[in-house]
Amino acid sequence: MTGFSRWFKNRSFRTKLLFSFLLLSLLPLVLMSIVSVRLSYNMIYKSTQANAEMVIDRVQEELDALLQETLSVADSIAGNAIIQEALQGNFNPEHKQFALNAKAAQELLAIFQYRKELFGIAVIGENGQTLISTDRILQEEDFRRKYWYREVLQYPIPPVVFPPHPESYVFDTDAKSLFSLAIPVEDRQSSLRLGVILIDIEERVLKEMLHNRLGEWGYLFIQYNRSGFTSSINQAPDSEYLIRLANNEEIEQELLDRNREMVLIRDLTLNDVKLASVVSLVELTRDSRRIGSLLFVLILGSMILSILMASLLSSSIARPVHQMRSLMLLVQKGDLSVRMSDLSSDELGDLGRSFNQMVQRIDNLMENVKEDQIQLRKAELRTLQAQINPHFLYNTLDSINWLSREGRNEDIIAMVTSLTTLFRTGISRGQDMIPISAEISHIESYLTIQKIRYENRFIYEMDVDESVLNCMTLKLILQPLVENALYHGIKMKKGKGLISIRARKVNQLIILEVSDNGAGMSEERLLEVRQALEGTVRNSDVTEEKTVYGIKNVHDRLKIYYGDPYGLLIHSRAGEGTTVTLKIPETARS
Repeated sequence: MTGFSRWFKNRSFRTKLLFSFLLLSLLPLVLMSIVSVRLSYNMIYKSTQANAEMVIDRVQEELDALLQETLSVADSIAGNAIIQEALQGNFNPEHKQFALNAKAAQELLAIFQYRKELFGIAVIGENGQTLISTDRILQEEDFRRKYWYREVLQYPIPPVVFPPHPESYVFDTDAKSLFSLAIPVEDRQSSLRLGVILIDIEERVLKEMLHNRLGEWGYLFIQYNRSGFTSSINQAPDSEYLIRLANNEEIEQELLDRNREMVLIRDLTLNDVKLASVVSLVELTRDSRRIGSLLFVLILGSMILSILMASLLSSSIARPVHQMRSLMLLVQKGDLSVRMSDLSSDELGDLGRSFNQMVQRIDNLMENVKEDQIQLRKAELRTLQAQINPHFLYNTLDSINWLSREGRNEDIIAMVTSLTTLFRTGISRGQDMIPISAEISHIESYLTIQKIRYENRFIYEMDVDESVLNCMTLKLILQPLVENALYHGIKMKKGKGLISIRARKVNQLIILEVSDNGAGMSEERLLEVRQALEGTVRNSDVTEEKTVYGIKNVHDRLKIYYGDPYGLLIHSRAGEGTTVTLKIPETARS
């Protein structure tokens, strides 16, 4: 059995009803809601991914076309014979007015005037010559010493891309941010590098190509491998994306899940330049989340309503069941006065009425059984006492008969007097209970008769606490024990025997003991006697033996009158004697 099965099995009836009702009513709604939200999210995600891929591919084509055309312009300038000639040989500024060669300038201007997206073109030669495509003012510097110039000459695989920078590298202008592309000019004969061609493009041109291509839910940006820039609408790209792209690292799904964004990346044809799109799934799935929120509210409302309805329904069913369960526990504890009330007219009401009838019948039967048990115990008690009296009388009269034959008149008088006392105690005005003092007097009379009969073959001693003399006991319980000690203990012993009688109080119990130093019993015989007392002996002849007959009667009388916890305990050793202990509850004399 699984853990849930054990848990459900041990719940109350009302809890089972409530749980089952909620499970059957809410589970389909919850599952349907989860599936609906998930399907909606997946549809939006796939649609968004397809749209984003289409957009980024289109923008990639446009950017590649722009950059390739710009690169083609640079290549045509680098291979132009007039430009090659202007960059070869020594340049003398006094002869050609500060780096302007008319024919070369015309060539640059012819190329530049058809490319409106270009901000400017500059050709810087190793010989100090500088050619430009516009009438913009040049910076008064030696460009050959600039870091970007040396980088282009040393770069192994041109072109070199310079990310947006706030000022032109060559023109003295306050133009906005420029994006530059540069290639070296090589001698067609010797392949020596003669200079650098630098083409500037306004960043505005690139931004216009990226602007609002993904709508309000995303943005595009270009990443340069060394110090990239971003061009986006509404927000700047996440710095973690920039760092990972700059290091040519993959963007992990964990990062995307944390930022709740979809990122697509494309490599442009230029070196170390990437195009990336970022779409916010949080904003994009707003409608899906609204649907989820609406379904959550619906589920919550349904749950509250279901709990109320289930609580009312389960209470109406479980209340009479709980009431019956509580009353049955009381009946189990013995209270037969309980009855179910406020019974309905349905099946549960019929069950309650049947319960009341059953308890009433059980109550009547218990009363009848109780009365029958009382009468039975009284009858058994009287029967046991009747069995004792003839047995003892026979033994006593037999002793008197022998004394009369021997002419021992004084002993006969003593025996008859003691016998009178014995019968007076036995009659006890018809009462079953007598004081312990009367029971002790009764046994002293019995021992007096037996001492005369056995001619002082034994002695006896009494050790009785005065505190127990006024306590009540069932009459005639010591005589069979003393008789058994005499006949089956002392009589079987050579020499004079000793019978000890003790009475004391221990923890609201009266302890009576009859001991002898007679023959005793073996372990096997002791086990048989104990089994006979408890009615577990297999051989019925043992119970009928004279050795067991008297003490079993006493044991049965104690059990019938006082109950199972009370009775006789026997301890014996062969050759050492026997001790019979009798326990009864302390009962004060009324």
